Amino acid sequence: MAGTREATAPILPEEIFWRISYAEIGTLAQVQRPVVTTWARRHADFPEPVAYEGASPLFDGCEVAEWLLSTGRGNADAGQIRAELVLHTLSAWRRAIPARTLVDTVTALLCLRQLLDEPLSELPWCTILERAAETDFEDTYLHKELRDLPDAERQGPLLAVLADHLTEAAYTPADALERVMDARRRLGCDDLAADEPIPLVSRAMARLTGLARLNEREEGATAAVLYPRSGDLLVALRDSVSDAEDSPFFLSADPMPDLARLARRRLMAQGVQEFEMDLADGEELATTDWENPHVIVCCLPYEAAEARSPLAVLQSLQDLTDLLAEDRTAVVLGPADALVRPLPARGEADRLRRDFLEQHLLKAAISLSEGVLPFRPAHRTAIWIDPAPHPRRQAHWPGPPCRPLLTHPHPADPGRTSRGHRHLSRRGLAGRQPPRTAQRRRRPGHRADQRTRCRVHPAAPPARRPLHPHRRRTPGPHLRDRTPPPAADRRHP
Repeated sequence: MAGTREATAPILPEEIFWRISYAEIGTLAQVQRPVVTTWARRHADFPEPVAYEGASPLFDGCEVAEWLLSTGRGNADAGQIRAELVLHTLSAWRRAIPARTLVDTVTALLCLRQLLDEPLSELPWCTILERAAETDFEDTYLHKELRDLPDAERQGPLLAVLADHLTEAAYTPADALERVMDARRRLGCDDLAADEPIPLVSRAMARLTGLARLNEREEGATAAVLYPRSGDLLVALRDSVSDAEDSPFFLSADPMPDLARLARRRLMAQGVQEFEMDLADGEELATTDWENPHVIVCCLPYEAAEARSPLAVLQSLQDLTDLLAEDRTAVVLGPADALVRPLPARGEADRLRRDFLEQHLLKAAISLSEGVLPFRPAHRTAIWIDPAPHPRRQAHWPGPPCRPLLTHPHPADPGRTSRGHRHLSRRGLAGRQPPRTAQRRRRPGHRADQRTRCRVHPAAPPARRPLHPHRRRTPGPHLRDRTPPPAADRRHP
């Protein structure tokens, strides 16, 4: 049991009323549901129910949070309890405000608090709007969200109080904003998480780019993200270089303006200045105003298997590699059936995929397990790492094209890979062993194992251990007469 925590004043205003059940109290305190029932039965100071939903009692969330903080019950610390209470309260606000409007308003308030570096609950709503207009004078990331809030004079100050309390629970406005984005599904914004990979894969893709080392080695590194959606990949790239003194320049393009505004708010809360990013509203990167990016990260849009074409997927990758300069890297997450699985032999998609190998445009292919996209649990994906070939390296690379490694995730841990790495064949990137070359001939004493396709040397007979002279066996009586005569007495007939 945790130590007794210090009781605090109500973390929410009285106008906000939140009712929770036994199961939600268990989630709040990070215990099992029967533990909460035991608390209510054994402790007389446990809050009384305020309403009933059928036969299930409902409790006031503020009273339960105060009781947990004062008694020290549960496995959650004070910051987690406050943050969970605010997030559950935000989910209750969905009855008054649409879910997407609620998320946009709260993230705009958290971004504004990060930029102003002062609490917003002490300011009138009209002053908050004036500060937002001064900060975002071009209206590119937060002014519109605060201006278009319905019934803003009454609901705006209450949401500002929630934003301040969530900041105090998470210690910084940036961490508070990321907690809201992690709870986007609980808040009813399934569209913001529909095509986003799990956080583990987003962080892995950011590290595979090597942006942290590149940012230390070169000044003015540029990172680009195609199809950023709600900005998870952009935040993962920013986190990978959070310890660096100079932030890289971020490029992005999204055809949906509201998603581009959300991505700008997340980067601004992370400390990226407005002149350090160019997140365009459209489908093409602003490469005419800036140089070609050093790093490209992309998560291809999901398409159903009936409408998905492997040739179209590979053609989009071919267009992406045209944006790479010399010695640059692209990390792409796409469907596994087009990237690593066998394709019809001698088809257009098969020939195009072989061209990637012949031109050294594929460094590694990583086949991932199911569940990378939470909303598409049966969709198998793979990661391609595409380097831009250096002319000098390509000129001094003799022989056939290299075969990149295909790694498979560990069955117990998707982040690990099994020890057996398999080479990709030129025709099908399915992990098959390359065929035996015609120049390799079998030597005497060797045999080929058809299952493993490797040469096995015949085992040598075990060496006999010589016996001690005193322990040498002498023939028994039944064999003494059959002992051959000495060599000198032998005569040929």
